[in-house]
Amino acid sequence: MYCSLSTGGAFTAPTFWTTGYSDAGGWAGAQYYWGTIELPDLDGDGKADVCGRASGGIYCALSTGGSFTPPAYRSSGYSDAGGWAGAQYYWGTIRYPDVNGDGRADVCGRASGGLYCAD
Repeated sequence: MYCSLSTGGAFTAPTFWTTGYSDAGGWAGAQYYWGTIELPDLDGDGKADVCGRASGGIYCALSTGGSFTPPAYRSSGYSDAGGWAGAQYYWGTIRYPDVNGDGRADVCGRASGGLYCAD
Protein backbone atom coordinates (compact mmCIF):
# COMPACT_ATOMS: atom_id res chain seq x y z
CA MET A 1 0.00 0.00 0.00
CA TYR A 2 1.17 3.49 -0.86
CA CYS A 3 -0.28 6.70 0.57
CA SER A 4 0.01 10.39 -0.28
CA LEU A 5 -0.72 12.78 2.56
CA SER A 6 -2.72 15.95 2.06
CA THR A 7 -1.03 19.30 2.50
CA GLY A 8 -4.39 21.07 2.38
CA GLY A 9 -3.95 22.15 -1.22
CA ALA A 10 -2.22 19.15 -2.81
CA PHE A 11 -0.90 15.69 -2.01
CA THR A 12 2.65 14.68 -1.12
CA ALA A 13 4.46 12.15 -3.29
CA PRO A 14 3.25 8.57 -2.70
CA THR A 15 5.18 6.74 0.02
CA PHE A 16 5.27 3.05 0.89
CA TRP A 17 3.21 2.23 4.01
CA THR A 18 2.97 -1.58 4.23
CA THR A 19 3.63 -4.87 2.44
CA GLY A 20 0.25 -6.07 3.72
CA TYR A 21 -2.40 -6.43 0.99
CA SER A 22 0.30 -7.15 -1.63
CA ASP A 23 0.00 -9.36 -4.71
CA ALA A 24 2.46 -11.78 -3.10
CA GLY A 25 0.15 -11.99 -0.07
CA GLY A 26 -2.71 -13.20 -2.25
CA TRP A 27 -4.68 -9.95 -2.47
CA ALA A 28 -4.55 -9.85 -6.30
CA GLY A 29 -5.94 -13.38 -6.57
CA ALA A 30 -9.59 -12.41 -6.87
CA GLN A 31 -11.79 -9.33 -6.86
CA TYR A 32 -13.58 -10.64 -3.76
CA TYR A 33 -10.30 -9.95 -1.91
CA TRP A 34 -8.84 -6.73 -3.41
CA GLY A 35 -12.31 -5.33 -4.03
CA THR A 36 -13.04 -5.27 -0.30
CA ILE A 37 -10.09 -3.13 0.80
CA GLU A 38 -11.32 0.00 2.57
CA LEU A 39 -9.93 2.61 4.95
CA PRO A 40 -12.09 2.85 8.10
CA ASP A 41 -11.03 4.36 11.43
CA LEU A 42 -11.11 1.27 13.66
CA ASP A 43 -9.74 2.69 16.88
CA GLY A 44 -11.34 6.15 16.83
CA ASP A 45 -8.03 8.04 16.69
CA GLY A 46 -9.00 10.04 13.60
CA LYS A 47 -6.56 8.17 11.33
CA ALA A 48 -7.73 5.90 8.50
CA ASP A 49 -6.76 2.28 9.07
CA VAL A 50 -6.96 -0.39 6.34
CA CYS A 51 -9.13 -3.53 6.21
CA GLY A 52 -9.90 -6.16 3.63
CA ARG A 53 -11.61 -9.52 3.35
CA ALA A 54 -9.34 -12.52 2.75
CA SER A 55 -10.25 -16.21 2.59
CA GLY A 56 -10.28 -16.51 6.39
CA GLY A 57 -12.25 -13.32 7.07
CA ILE A 58 -11.47 -9.68 7.80
CA TYR A 59 -7.86 -8.53 8.26
CA CYS A 60 -6.99 -4.99 9.35
CA ALA A 61 -3.90 -2.85 9.93
CA LEU A 62 -3.86 0.28 12.08
CA SER A 63 -2.40 3.57 10.93
CA THR A 64 0.55 5.05 12.81
CA GLY A 65 0.31 8.28 10.81
CA GLY A 66 3.30 7.31 8.67
CA SER A 67 2.72 3.61 7.99
CA PHE A 68 0.36 0.75 8.79
CA THR A 69 0.98 -1.95 11.38
CA PRO A 70 1.08 -5.52 10.03
CA PRO A 71 -2.41 -6.78 9.11
CA ALA A 72 -4.07 -8.72 11.91
CA TYR A 73 -6.99 -11.15 11.81
CA ARG A 74 -10.18 -9.45 13.07
CA SER A 75 -13.19 -11.64 12.20
CA SER A 76 -13.99 -15.00 10.59
CA GLY A 77 -17.59 -13.87 10.08
CA TYR A 78 -16.90 -12.82 6.47
CA SER A 79 -14.80 -15.81 5.31
CA ASP A 80 -14.90 -17.79 2.08
CA ALA A 81 -16.21 -20.76 4.09
CA GLY A 82 -19.08 -18.54 5.27
CA GLY A 83 -20.09 -17.85 1.66
CA TRP A 84 -18.69 -14.33 1.30
CA ALA A 85 -16.69 -15.13 -1.86
CA GLY A 86 -19.77 -16.47 -3.64
CA ALA A 87 -21.13 -13.35 -5.28
CA GLN A 88 -20.39 -9.64 -5.54
CA TYR A 89 -23.79 -8.88 -4.04
CA TYR A 90 -22.39 -10.35 -0.80
CA TRP A 91 -18.67 -9.41 -0.61
CA GLY A 92 -19.29 -6.14 -2.47
CA THR A 93 -21.55 -4.90 0.33
CA ILE A 94 -18.96 -5.11 3.12
CA ARG A 95 -18.61 -1.64 4.69
CA TYR A 96 -17.28 -0.17 7.94
CA PRO A 97 -19.87 2.17 9.48
CA ASP A 98 -19.95 3.11 13.15
CA VAL A 99 -23.27 1.39 13.88
CA ASN A 100 -23.14 1.68 17.68
CA GLY A 101 -21.94 5.29 17.92
CA ASP A 102 -18.73 4.61 19.86
CA GLY A 103 -16.50 6.49 17.39
CA ARG A 104 -14.94 3.31 15.99
CA ALA A 105 -15.76 1.60 12.69
CA ASP A 106 -17.70 -1.66 12.84
CA VAL A 107 -18.16 -4.04 9.88
CA CYS A 108 -21.41 -4.89 8.08
CA GLY A 109 -22.31 -6.82 4.95
CA ARG A 110 -25.34 -8.25 3.22
CA ALA A 111 -25.67 -12.04 3.02
CA SER A 112 -28.52 -14.22 1.82
CA GLY A 113 -30.38 -13.84 5.14
CA GLY A 114 -30.00 -10.06 5.36
CA LEU A 115 -27.57 -7.58 6.90
CA TYR A 116 -24.89 -8.84 9.32
CA CYS A 117 -22.75 -6.57 11.50
CA ALA A 118 -19.90 -7.05 14.00
CA ASP A 119 -18.19 -4.51 16.24
